[in-house]
Amino acid sequence: LYGRLSAGDQQRVFSPSNRRKIVIATNIVETSLTLPGIRYVVDARLARMSRNNPRMRTKRLPVEPVSQSSANQRKGRAGRVQEGICIRLYSEEDYDARPPFTQPEIQRANLAEVILRMRAFRLGEIETFPFLNPPAPAAIAAGYALLQELGALDADRVLTRLGWDLARLPIDPTLGRMLIESQRRHATRELLIIAAGLSIQDPRERPLDQRAAADAAHRRFSDPRSDFLGLLKLWDAVHDEWERLRTQGQRRKFCKSRFLSYTRMREWQEVHAQLSDALGDLGSVPLAESNADYDAIHRSVLSGLLGHVAFRQERNVYRASGNRLVQVFPGSALSDRAEKPQGGRGEKTEPETRAKSRQPAWIVAGEIVETSQLFARTAAGIDPQWIVELAPHLCQIAHRNPHWSVTAGRVLVDEVITLHGLEVQNRKVAYGNVNPADATAIFVRSALVEDRLVPEWEDLSEREDLKSDRVKPTASALRASAAAVQPAPARHRFLESNRRLREKIGDWQTRVRRHGLVDLDQAFFGFYVQRLSNVSSLHELDRLVRENADPGFLCATESDLVGNLDLHYDPDAFPDAVQVGEQPVALAYAYAPGEEHDGVTVRLPVALAETASASMLEWAVPGLREAKLEELLRGLPKALRKDLMPFAPKIAEIVRDFQPSAGSFLHDLSRFLRQRYGVEVPADAWAPDDVPRHLRTRVEFVSPDRKVVASGRDLAALRASLPKAKPETRGENPAWIGAARQWERFGATTWSFGDLPEKIAVYEEAGLPVYAWPGLEEEAGRVNLRLFRAADPARRSSVAGLGRLVELALQKDFAWLQKDLRGLAKLGPLHLGWISTDALQSGAFACLRRHVMPAVAPSPLTAAGFEAAVAATRARLPGLAMQLIDRVGMVLQARQQALARVGMPAAATPAAAKPKATTLTDLRLLGVPAAKPAPGPTASMAQDLAALMPQDFLETTTFDRLLQLPRYLKAVQLRAERASTNPPKELERARLLAPQLQRLSTLRSQTPRTEAGRMAADEFRWLVEEYKVSLFAQELGTAVPVSVTRLDQAWEKVGGSDR
Repeated sequence: LYGRLSAGDQQRVFSPSNRRKIVIATNIVETSLTLPGIRYVVDARLARMSRNNPRMRTKRLPVEPVSQSSANQRKGRAGRVQEGICIRLYSEEDYDARPPFTQPEIQRANLAEVILRMRAFRLGEIETFPFLNPPAPAAIAAGYALLQELGALDADRVLTRLGWDLARLPIDPTLGRMLIESQRRHATRELLIIAAGLSIQDPRERPLDQRAAADAAHRRFSDPRSDFLGLLKLWDAVHDEWERLRTQGQRRKFCKSRFLSYTRMREWQEVHAQLSDALGDLGSVPLAESNADYDAIHRSVLSGLLGHVAFRQERNVYRASGNRLVQVFPGSALSDRAEKPQGGRGEKTEPETRAKSRQPAWIVAGEIVETSQLFARTAAGIDPQWIVELAPHLCQIAHRNPHWSVTAGRVLVDEVITLHGLEVQNRKVAYGNVNPADATAIFVRSALVEDRLVPEWEDLSEREDLKSDRVKPTASALRASAAAVQPAPARHRFLESNRRLREKIGDWQTRVRRHGLVDLDQAFFGFYVQRLSNVSSLHELDRLVRENADPGFLCATESDLVGNLDLHYDPDAFPDAVQVGEQPVALAYAYAPGEEHDGVTVRLPVALAETASASMLEWAVPGLREAKLEELLRGLPKALRKDLMPFAPKIAEIVRDFQPSAGSFLHDLSRFLRQRYGVEVPADAWAPDDVPRHLRTRVEFVSPDRKVVASGRDLAALRASLPKAKPETRGENPAWIGAARQWERFGATTWSFGDLPEKIAVYEEAGLPVYAWPGLEEEAGRVNLRLFRAADPARRSSVAGLGRLVELALQKDFAWLQKDLRGLAKLGPLHLGWISTDALQSGAFACLRRHVMPAVAPSPLTAAGFEAAVAATRARLPGLAMQLIDRVGMVLQARQQALARVGMPAAATPAAAKPKATTLTDLRLLGVPAAKPAPGPTASMAQDLAALMPQDFLETTTFDRLLQLPRYLKAVQLRAERASTNPPKELERARLLAPQLQRLSTLRSQTPRTEAGRMAADEFRWLVEEYKVSLFAQELGTAVPVSVTRLDQAWEKVGGSDR
């Protein structure tokens, strides 16, 4: 038994019966119906209550516990005729905790109608009215807000003319607002029916056992566009039939056959008649108008339900005001009852856009009710433009994204109109009508300064780059397109003049880059802004140009933009091209601070990737050499900088006399400084990455179809990133095979090649010459002459090949050197039990051989160059063995002291450096047990010793670096001493060192693949040793400046990662 049950079904409760009846009822039995003969009442303590949510402006129907008075009312239903029993399904404590009475309706209802009546009857303010149960302030505020939304109250909460009319209508203000709006739109007949229907309970019935039949009968009255039109259809069908039927019995039978409530249909007619009379009292008698169209009806409906609009999010889900998601009520004609497609893999499913096309994008709902979720009931599709027309007092307007539109020829702005947080309209309007000053600034910057003013003589349909406002053409593209079309009209000639001036100044600035350079964009902006006011469209610009007496008033001059700056430069200092091999390659200059392409860019064909020299590219622009040298010299450590001060005269000499080779630029520069000024600059002292980007040449590798395939300022990294050519490409070329037969030689033991050219032109490819570079290759103790595809691999291989030939030429000298190294035997007590004397002598010879051999092969390879290398090596040999013996002695002495302090025996071999059994006498070393390092800091120091002094330390340490080993070992000794006296300090410094040790561990597990990578790794390794000295033994001093920042920079050179 419930309120919406049909009358016939409700009557079954009252029919007499000899059998016991069990009635399951809502709280309708508390007040509306009295049933005789009730013996038992089972109270489940719950009821669905109607509540208004003033903040969300929704009607809520929550299920909640009843009050004590309602519970007593239920109990009273039992025992009216005879003794009865009430069973409560809750505890007595629960009953006692409930409020004594149900909350009064005035505290649960929408107060808009109450406020309207009080205003009309002059009963005073609702806030001060002596209610027995005053409503909440939030409910009162919501009532005022609704009346102001309807136009019944003004901003001062005074009744308007519309408000007086609404107060005279005996209906909810929202429905009354619809009726008044319908008179203006000639839809009064329809809105009287709709308003009356919305004010009563839905007359359509759905008996439990006949739901399908009821739904089929009601479907005749539905309209897929609108539930409001469904009410009209229902009214028209019933009204026409009732005119034919004369008796109440016939009408009842008609309603029953169509599952309609006769009582509610009568109520509908009565309310309709009352509303018609009320409208007549207002002086507007509804006429027998012709049927109103959809727009007129729903504009009228919308006028009273502006707070109940929503736009579609997904199937059956809409977003309403307050960012609420509401569901279309399942019984609505707008509800999409189709099953969601369940297509599996490979199965085609019906696109969701079909549901979109059936359901309107925007709807208005007669009410938004919260039960199990938020439902929009009695809904209809609307045009959001109607909202803007009906609610200008509620809509908020915001302007966003002002921009120059080349297609519209004016500055536009997105005008966004919102209602209760919903974006109702988003359109583009002329920004000049909104903010003339800002629109002028945008027009000047985007259309004139950025050269995006599209003259009217261009065919926009052919301009692909201008079809969308989201595309911003580059200045170069616009200049190219401007040159391709016919000359501009006379009124736009100032654009061509200013464009030429910009190119002239820009070309000077990109090359010279002196102090006091101007931002051309800002200079042109200031120039135009001084001459233009309230101009934000092409039309307004044309009108201003026509009306101005001076036709050249918008033509800028050099003084307008750069003042008294001299714009001349030496073209030899900033050439347009540079030679790469035998090929001239163009240079491009760009003044774009902070951008990737800032500075000088050389565009190289991919075919020249191996030909290009990084040193040559760095020295390619004479006009930038002084600035580049100054930055490099200022980046040196202070001790080295002092020896080169003052910079200015020395930089001038270097620029005049220094000519780098095809090898390493910084290596050549170090050699020049040593020869000219006697200043030795180690490779790790340079900081090339600190040089400003615009002073470092940028390279672009271009494919045959002129597409950029790689770009950057590190030539070696760019080469590595290029796709590898097929190994057989040149090897199978007949010209290459012929050149190899002509030039290559194998198994040489002395110089028998004569004088070799630096490079050989083999053939041409894509119009460019392909070269081969002769180089020496060591193989099994002998030397081969081979042809290489690039200069760098040829030079690197030639170093080893040349060294082997020099060694063969100096066999007797090296034999004496080995005899001299027998003096290492006197150091036996310092390495006893750790490394054999034979192994020590072998490592010493390898160390000296590396030291005296040529570090760079001459280019080109000539017999004279070979003889010079032999002579230079022979000159370095005398006395070298004794120097090495002295250095090794100092190193071994320092090792022994460090081991003693760390607490390890001198014969101990840390686990990180197991001895190698190289001879029979070394086999005994394998049996020496390794002393276990003590836990904590001592273990770390033992690892340091193992890394510094492996058994093959002479093979892994250069002759020059041997001088530093005693200092590193002394640092380990001092660290051990201080760790025992101040452990917390030791732990703190160890934590600072830990990240660098982790990096070293990574290096040991990932050997660099390139020579440059190996050099960078070696540099980082020794820099970490200097860092240890700075942490644990500062008094020893460091050979080079060291800090965490410098370590990070060195690690970046390695290409490492801290992941």
